Amino acid sequence: MSIGRAILWSSSLAALGLAVKSIWGEPPPLAYAVAALVGYLVVLGVLALAPRLEAFGDYLCHVPDAGDRVGLTFDDGPDPRTTPRVLDLLDARGQRATFFVLGWKVEAHPEIARDIQQRGHQLALHGYHHDRLYAFKTPAAVREDLRRCQDAVERAAGVRPVLFRPPVGQASPRTFAGAKRAGVELVGWSVRPADGLRWSTSEQVAERVTRRLRSGAIVVLHDATEAGSEADPREPPSLAALPAILDAVAARGLRSVTLEELITAGDPGPPPEPRRSADA
Repeated sequence: MSIGRAILWSSSLAALGLAVKSIWGEPPPLAYAVAALVGYLVVLGVLALAPRLEAFGDYLCHVPDAGDRVGLTFDDGPDPRTTPRVLDLLDARGQRATFFVLGWKVEAHPEIARDIQQRGHQLALHGYHHDRLYAFKTPAAVREDLRRCQDAVERAAGVRPVLFRPPVGQASPRTFAGAKRAGVELVGWSVRPADGLRWSTSEQVAERVTRRLRSGAIVVLHDATEAGSEADPREPPSLAALPAILDAVAARGLRSVTLEELITAGDPGPPPEPRRSADA
């Protein structure tokens, strides 16, 4: 049992015990009951925002026994101003990565999604819109959102991704239920350099990644801002940090591969593969 599930079970049993005592025994003081309820809701919120704890389901955050392989991943693209530069940097170093794309951006820039695929990188899902309240979606709404994103990627690049990273990484039991209905697997990270924060510098991002870079690591970076360059002219600091990150990968005798390849390295079983269209 994961740490997150142990926390979830213990806190849920404590809440249930308090409820039973309130019904069949002497009710606790109102202030105590309110504090307990608030505390329980806080626990649930923290667990939803901490994918590595795997409180509500299996969440791929690291691949053990991966040899010399790591997985660099990029969220929030594709973007015509920034994504091609990331692709060029990766190509120049002979490295591959996985891009968790937003469906509406794929529809706006299908040629970039197609370029990602054709250059040997992997396309994955980040939802159709970057909904920061994703964990509150119903399972049916999650399934519909994921299928809409899959459809956009399939039209653009001819593959139907089966890996999904929720916006901000938040995932509730509803998220897991909806992902299961859509037939996708949730992916988190083991290295998060906070490159999505406005005050993070490229030097800080590179240092945070380098410090925790090791075999089987899944690194989350951003190749675009959430709103896109048309609405937000800022560039994620990961763009300027990427050369230093790639230097660190090479210096440690590692290589960045797609998540499909990373999973294969750490697991003798078949990896989740994108489903290719019949006419692709």
